[in-house]
Amino acid sequence: MKPYRFAAILLSVAFYGSGAREAVFARVGRIVATQARAGEVQVLLQRQGALRRLPPVRLADFLARRPLFVLDGGGSIGSFKLAAILETHPDHFLLVGTFSDPALPLRAGMVVALEQALPAYRPPVPGRPGGSGPPAPLEQALPAYRPPVRYQLPERQPLPSIIHEKDGKEMRFVAADYAIYGQDHDPIGNNYQPHFASRSTEKLIRVDAFYMDRYEVTGQEFLAFCLATGRPLPVEWRKAARIPSGQADLPFLMTYREAEEYAAWSGKLIPDEVQWEMAARGGLSLQTDEMPRIYPYGNTFQPELCNTAESGPGQLRPVQSQNDASPYGILGMCGNAPEWTSSWYGPYPGHRLSADLMAGRQVKVIRGGSYYQNRHAARVDARAYGGIPDLVNDRRAALRLIVKVR
Repeated sequence: MKPYRFAAILLSVAFYGSGAREAVFARVGRIVATQARAGEVQVLLQRQGALRRLPPVRLADFLARRPLFVLDGGGSIGSFKLAAILETHPDHFLLVGTFSDPALPLRAGMVVALEQALPAYRPPVPGRPGGSGPPAPLEQALPAYRPPVRYQLPERQPLPSIIHEKDGKEMRFVAADYAIYGQDHDPIGNNYQPHFASRSTEKLIRVDAFYMDRYEVTGQEFLAFCLATGRPLPVEWRKAARIPSGQADLPFLMTYREAEEYAAWSGKLIPDEVQWEMAARGGLSLQTDEMPRIYPYGNTFQPELCNTAESGPGQLRPVQSQNDASPYGILGMCGNAPEWTSSWYGPYPGHRLSADLMAGRQVKVIRGGSYYQNRHAARVDARAYGGIPDLVNDRRAALRLIVKVR
């Protein structure tokens, strides 16, 4: 007989003889695999009883106080020493460790148990129904092993609109898509795009998702930028020491360098012209079998929705008065005020602007048309440029910004 078994027998006899508590075992797991190294096993430990609410980080301390025993034929043949936790699951732990006696043969399916202390036997009390005796062993049938479920959380969907934390402007979500830009019916135009009719993803530009300001930057918002940064007010404001009457809600016409400064302060970006056109026209996935949109709202010019020379007022309108919503709900992209983009003016790939001396890294592309231009300048594919005599002094256009979606 092994020495530890002899000790266990003596201890049991001592318990019975002294009236102390007797040790029994509660099954809590089983061996599921034996390793190549002698005495090393994998144990599936059920999270029940005292183990149900035990955090994984406290399991090692728990087993140091209450070791696991391996049973064979109802009796313990040795103890299990934890080496590592291989897996944590709401129903079980998968452990690896060593057996106290490497020489003993172990096999999958052998029971692993916790030692439980039972109260000493007390004789029944006369006149009281029933009696008190030692309870039955706390054994429970173990369910069949089930591998952990591989589950991936669904991707978080971006909100259709947000309020930017820096400048407080509403921004609309533009989903990632392939951009349709330019036109292919007039090879002389500066917006001629040879691959316009192609729907091959090799010819199209894929644009990552972004948020875009729903409205252009207003005079009131540019004033807030100046006050926050200490930037000098525009000259015409300085004379009156305030925003001229009626201009607080109008698009603010600024230089490109002022646009760069405002973008840097707000933590946003000036859109390039392909991003701008996709936000106005819609990406490839939003196009129908008809010709891609000519205006943000559709293919038929409607002067009451835009602010062009055909619309009548002959002046800027407040940014929130426009009704020319793009497929993403962005307003003011059909006339009213032209808008800066970050793109240098030049031909599209595969085209040449041989007669245009402004092409190159001299001036920036401007989009959207204006209240003093006709409907053709307000098409989503129309291009103009600003920056004459330079990008520091030309107050040619307004501004709306983007934030890329990470």
